[in-house]
Amino acid sequence: MLYVIIITLFIIGYLYRRYYLLKKQLDSLQTVVQAVGHSKDIFYYCDLKPQMQYRYLSSAINQMLGEHEWQAHMQNPQKYYDILHPDDIDVVTQKLNGAWDYDEPLLVRLQNTEGQYIWFEEYATPVYKNGEMVAIHGVYRNVGNKVAMQQELEYKAMHDHLTGTKNRACFDAQMALYNNKESVPIGMIVCDLDNLKCINDQQGHKMGDAYIRQSANIIREAVGSKGIVARIGGDEFSIMMPHVTSEIVDDVMEQIRYKVHQFNHVTEQFSIQISMGSSYSPYSFGQMEELFEEADRLMYKEKQKKKAICH
Repeated sequence: MLYVIIITLFIIGYLYRRYYLLKKQLDSLQTVVQAVGHSKDIFYYCDLKPQMQYRYLSSAINQMLGEHEWQAHMQNPQKYYDILHPDDIDVVTQKLNGAWDYDEPLLVRLQNTEGQYIWFEEYATPVYKNGEMVAIHGVYRNVGNKVAMQQELEYKAMHDHLTGTKNRACFDAQMALYNNKESVPIGMIVCDLDNLKCINDQQGHKMGDAYIRQSANIIREAVGSKGIVARIGGDEFSIMMPHVTSEIVDDVMEQIRYKVHQFNHVTEQFSIQISMGSSYSPYSFGQMEELFEEADRLMYKEKQKKKAICH
């Protein structure tokens, strides 16, 4: 009888200890679930086989993408593809096919209920069973502000702050591209603002800046989508036109002259004068410096003929 009592007490003690440990684990798990549930990040666990189905999706998706999104995605996991930006389909396909480097985050854009795309950084981890990828889990974090800041920095690094055209760094990068890596038919126009010094001396640098901006607008309008306009000096612009004919280069120069004439005809603020030179080659490999020098030489020749005098 005593033996039975001892065994019973031992079993009760063991069961109580197991209960205590399980309760502790459950309490700890509930804390984690609560923390995840209150996180601004979107956590998920999604089965891929035998069919796509969420086991877990945090309610933060409602705050990120819109009300009722949690319910909609839980009921139809395929809705994910409806809100995915078309340009991000390839990286998501790699993620779901096991072809992605899961040590690296994915950058994807998801559309909210207002039709706006939001940038997310996703860290995903695959789940394998018998060598087959059967599920995936991970977290999405809103990095819209981070991406916007990065894009702004990249824009500033490649654009002139005064005119919004490309800057010298971008021009040099494009020169190297077409000179060393990608051979294309290409035209070059070099433009110089003839009377900028006169305006700066007589009307001040604020008016000189307005003169530069207006000249840049005229050049950019004339070029349109036919080329890349870059401010490569204080009063000098270059137009690089890949994949064009020599006739298009000539036409762009005529368009610039026409738009300058139009502006000067209706504006008394200042008179724009632009000297130009152009060059062209049916291929760009090893030709870019020569093209630029030829266009620059012809621009300078035209400038010398004018012999601009301040009035």
